[in-house]
Amino acid sequence: HEEILPKCQIAHTCFIRDIYTNTALQPEQITDAMSLAGGEHTEDWQREYLCKIIRNRELTVLPEWDDELVQELVKPPWCITNTIVDFGGVMDKTVALAVCYDFRNAKMLVLDERSFPPNTDTDTIVKECLQMEKQLDYQPELRYIDAPGQLLVDLIHTHQFNCALPNKDDWQASINSLRIAIANKTILIHHTCELLIATCKYGRFNKTKKDFARSEALGHMDAVATLMYANRMIDRYTNPYPA
Repeated sequence: HEEILPKCQIAHTCFIRDIYTNTALQPEQITDAMSLAGGEHTEDWQREYLCKIIRNRELTVLPEWDDELVQELVKPPWCITNTIVDFGGVMDKTVALAVCYDFRNAKMLVLDERSFPPNTDTDTIVKECLQMEKQLDYQPELRYIDAPGQLLVDLIHTHQFNCALPNKDDWQASINSLRIAIANKTILIHHTCELLIATCKYGRFNKTKKDFARSEALGHMDAVATLMYANRMIDRYTNPYPA
């Protein structure tokens, strides 16, 4: 569930066949099966007949996740858009998100993502981020990037990639704040952000709950970490609309 399912979903090779796709069954038979399982809201019905993953909510990073948060998004005509990056270095994935705040509707919009495997060189990451900014037609004054100090210096002076560290104090509070935003549906994600969506759905803590778990498909939950920084650093107070 933690490895193969998200990997298949990202690769578009996941096919689900639940009881409703069985054309040999009559509606009455499906109703009988639902009754024997205890009803449509029970875990047995959802696991055995709807092919759903019943997760351990204690280890799930975002138990409030709802697929309704995934939509076809369009950047508002007036907004402040920013680039948020979590550098993974040699062990983890690097994830960049293009995020803006829809001031009129009071929602944070994740418009696009770029993800890179471990050991991707900095030049490739910078070029892809600049391409993403050009594609969405924005140029941030300052990008928020979680990276070692020396790498930040190189990004600013060697690559002219203006950036600063995001607020990283109190990891648990940052997760809780993101969970509240997810529950209140004040964050929307473009449907093309496949790694971010998969990580939000299947991301887990390790057994001690003091860090994220690692997996081949999702890395060190790097996409959720980037979303946490975006949720903290996005400008929700500046009115971008002209008088």
